[in-house]
Amino acid sequence: MLWPSRFNPLANKRSGLALVLCLIAAAACADREATDPHRITPQSALKDINAPVTDDLWISPNRSVISGQTATGYLTLVNPPAAGTQIPLTPAHPNAYVVIDSPLVWPGGNTASFLVHTSASPYQLGISTNAIVNGQWYTSNGFTLYASPPPPPPPPPARKVSATPDTLRFGAQAPNTSSAPQVVTVTNTGEEAIQVWSFAASAPFTLIDNHCEQVNLAPGISCTVSVRYSPTTSGASQTGFLTFKSGATTTPQVVLIGTPTPWINVTPTAIGWGAVVVGNGTSGRVVKITNTGTATFGVSSLTLGGANPGDFPIYTDGCTGATLTPGTSCAAYVSFEPSRIGARSATITIAHNASGGPVLVSLSGTGSKPAGGYVP
Repeated sequence: MLWPSRFNPLANKRSGLALVLCLIAAAACADREATDPHRITPQSALKDINAPVTDDLWISPNRSVISGQTATGYLTLVNPPAAGTQIPLTPAHPNAYVVIDSPLVWPGGNTASFLVHTSASPYQLGISTNAIVNGQWYTSNGFTLYASPPPPPPPPPARKVSATPDTLRFGAQAPNTSSAPQVVTVTNTGEEAIQVWSFAASAPFTLIDNHCEQVNLAPGISCTVSVRYSPTTSGASQTGFLTFKSGATTTPQVVLIGTPTPWINVTPTAIGWGAVVVGNGTSGRVVKITNTGTATFGVSSLTLGGANPGDFPIYTDGCTGATLTPGTSCAAYVSFEPSRIGARSATITIAHNASGGPVLVSLSGTGSKPAGGYVP
């Protein structure tokens, strides 16, 4: 709707005076019918009356205010009033929802601002305004007071649970062995008690020490579960999940990561030759390396060490630099050639990238005197 912009004073007209009243709302507003305050565009307007007309009182049309807000208005008089004049402003129809402050016009001035206080209104109101200037009443349409929308319902209490850490990383683990357990802490981070019902870990990860099964967690309270890694095959990195069910709105899962290591089998791991005449040599004895796992690994070197490495030469080395696929083998041949009388020993260190670190093969024998007791 459009408010009327002119009116007739309730008292006798007086020449030489006009008053302009402009109300700027804290809420949104627009020059249209006041039906939807949420779609109104803010605006401000001020009308100066320059002609000495006594029956013109203006207020910016279609001002809108949501009940409960405070709006600021501005008053402009055509002619400055007497020093310190106070202009009483009141709703034309008294109500319990609007109070308008009376502005004070300073000496020599003709403008003043004022506040319009509103309280919660159950329905929409058109508020017109009374002003008393030099003893005469002037009435104008003012603004529309809209009932404030009901507050939104409060959100439901948060029901949240966290799992820390969110990822467990296990180191390299030999097949058919189990890692040390790692702990996951489950915490109620919400505002309500939460029931934790069940947990499960996907193979080859195993859930142990479950202190959270069928537990009611109050806000801020935690429980723990432990997980270990038990690969049954060798090969590439393996990934699983620790999952659980609870009364939380959303329940996280923990990522589990482990790496099985390849298998290596060395036979024999000890070779003894007994007594051999100093200066003589034995035939070669075989050291066989076999990949008994499910992933490829490589042999980087066979190195002689120990007390008497020179007495145990490796004549044929078919393993250094070899890559063994699952089920394949390589072989090296070592002999005993004692250089001194007495016990002799050495080791072969087999370096590889399978699990368990280097493999040692112990070598032993005894150097004896030749017939006649001559030692060359």
